[in-house]
Amino acid sequence: MTRRSNKDNLVEHPEIDKLEKQLRKQKAQEMADEAARAHAAEVARAQEEGRDPPPPPPNPAGDVNAQPQAGAPTIGDYDSADAFFMDRNPIHPPPPARNDYEIKPQIIALVRQNQFNGLPAEHPLDHIENFEEICSTTRSNGVSADYLKCKLFSFSLGDKASRWLKSLPAHSITTWDEYKAAFINHFYTKQRSISVRNKISTFAKATMSLSMRR
Repeated sequence: MTRRSNKDNLVEHPEIDKLEKQLRKQKAQEMADEAARAHAAEVARAQEEGRDPPPPPPNPAGDVNAQPQAGAPTIGDYDSADAFFMDRNPIHPPPPARNDYEIKPQIIALVRQNQFNGLPAEHPLDHIENFEEICSTTRSNGVSADYLKCKLFSFSLGDKASRWLKSLPAHSITTWDEYKAAFINHFYTKQRSISVRNKISTFAKATMSLSMRR
């Protein structure tokens, strides 16, 4: 799978460019006003002390339409699909040694056929075991099993589980062990709490029924 550069994904937005120029102009004007106030105060102080007033400061707003310096980030630098989703994605393992790897569509399809949706009847530990078994059937030269699992696991999540994944902070998970622990801690603990509540409720009803018979 070849990666496209950000330049290939850039889309021109005249309104955004216009807004960026307006923001630069506004910032420059604020700096000019602040410098003018400081200069006026310095002139008044110089007059009181009987010394020559300082020269006026340069106008920061004099060249508001100048282009940003080379290498300086602009709004347009972040206007690409790659940059947008990379910033939002919570799963961010270290990149593999090779960037020409390919995950077979058959593996992705197989993972999707065994999705975990976060329902009470589903078992998160069983899902992890099944997923790791599927991943053990494939490999890619130059790409670690840890990296493949990080990339594939999102395909195995649906409904509530998918929403949980999207709620995680960006770049918060960098290894499969972290990914697995976060998943189990969230869904296994929640499932266990529901199971305990159900058992308590069942026990309470049985106790009440027994008391009424007496």
